Amino acid sequence: MSSLIVYGSLINKAQLYQKLNLQSEACPVFIQGYRRIFNQEPSWRQGFNQHRAVLNIVKSATDYFNGLLVDIQDDSAFEHLDKREKGYERITINCSQLAHFTDTSCSICSEATYIYLGHPGKQNNGILPNREYLELCLRGAKQWGEEFYKQFVQTTYVGTHTLEIFLRNKA
Repeated sequence: MSSLIVYGSLINKAQLYQKLNLQSEACPVFIQGYRRIFNQEPSWRQGFNQHRAVLNIVKSATDYFNGLLVDIQDDSAFEHLDKREKGYERITINCSQLAHFTDTSCSICSEATYIYLGHPGKQNNGILPNREYLELCLRGAKQWGEEFYKQFVQTTYVGTHTLEIFLRNKA
């Protein structure tokens, strides 16, 4: 069985369960060695002017972020996901880069664990979050509890600032 780490709109339970047809609950985890950032040009979402970025991850020796680990029962699900996530490459991630978010009993190591990494040609550090997409992600983060939400805004970046600072300055 394979696993997938989701970190953007798929942390929203409505999106997650509708798009992946899950057989089990997702498991909140920390992912080390990457920074989550709004710098990805969208492939199919509509943005408005400068507000069009969707989430991506970039390698980083010092950063981590929180996300969900999802068991994929049937690897044929990746066909659909790969189409949905065009503009990204599905890569394997080492289980040693994962840690439990809370005291959960879920297994964080499977035969293969995947995550989607944005193609370099689709990355643009001069754009801001797509507003509807941002709200979808924030609602999703809140669905996994206050601590998950807090970690989400503290480990997600818009340019050089955390999402927490971006949201505070936007208000």
